[in-house]
Amino acid sequence: MFFTDRHDKYVEQQRYEAMVALLDSCMEQEREDLLQIVNRHESFDIRKQAGMDAYEACMEEYRECTRRHSAIRDSITATYDENDPLREQLWQMWAHRETDLNNELIPRITNKFRY
Repeated sequence: MFFTDRHDKYVEQQRYEAMVALLDSCMEQEREDLLQIVNRHESFDIRKQAGMDAYEACMEEYRECTRRHSAIRDSITATYDENDPLREQLWQMWAHRETDLNNELIPRITNKFRY
């Protein structure tokens, strides 16, 4: 009985670590993709229509990138059974990290406004 409990805990720990490694990898890729979008523009002159158009295009590209990565999240989440605690943990961890990422990167975009 002791061995079985210990083995089960080991297996669960391995599954958790694999899930976190996958999450880390996916979030690193999302960060790289979003940083490319953010860094593509030096500034947005919002006094001119071209500046506003460039800002809108940047934000649409940013949103599309986050939608692509959300689809990846959903695909990975679906690999876990609905009753598997890792499914909810993955979802919560991803949402938390994505919120942190957006809180970091969106201000970088808006700081590029020139008035």
